[in-house]
Amino acid sequence: NKLPYITAKLACSNDYYIYSKKNRNITNELSRKTSHLLRYKNDAILISSKTLNKDNPFLNCRINGLENYSPIKIILDKNLNYKKNLNIFKDDKKRCIFFYNSSNKKRLSIIKKNKFKYYRVNLDNQNNLDFSEIKKKLFKLNINYLLIEGGKELTKSLIKKKHINQFFLFKSGKKLNTNGQLKIKEIVNQLNKKFKNKKNLNIHLNEDKVICYS
Repeated sequence: NKLPYITAKLACSNDYYIYSKKNRNITNELSRKTSHLLRYKNDAILISSKTLNKDNPFLNCRINGLENYSPIKIILDKNLNYKKNLNIFKDDKKRCIFFYNSSNKKRLSIIKKNKFKYYRVNLDNQNNLDFSEIKKKLFKLNINYLLIEGGKELTKSLIKKKHINQFFLFKSGKKLNTNGQLKIKEIVNQLNKKFKNKKNLNIHLNEDKVICYS
């Protein structure tokens, strides 16, 4: 179809929260290493500016021997609301692409200064960046396999619009209860409804499990 094959992932607690008030990591080390293997297996990794600003991630593959296979970073930032001094600006390989729809020349100049690629795209009927247009552009940039590590709203939207080919849900064996933030039970219901195949891949992850939807 001349479009990238899209895999998405989320990690949650046993009671379906994706953030903890106390600990940064919700799932165990084996789950995290498995998720880094997903980064290694994909050409690019995509997040929203909301996730970028909240988590300040490196978006690289942190498995010994595979660091040089870290994916290209893709940022969806409609209004160029990125914070300054983020970890992605410390990437000396300059493998980062911004998709935006803003006329803010000052914010765009910072991206140019960092020698990142950037592409202005149209908005869809819900006033979001047109993801169909983004997919076509990514394919033209030789990105055939794309991993999405989005937040709650981006993930919900992409599942609803059937942009995702495969989904991995990393589910911890532990509950967060009152320490949990942002529940994704509705996304799990979406996944069960939208995808025909569901496999439980809880192999060698101790109390955690991985559920694959395809």
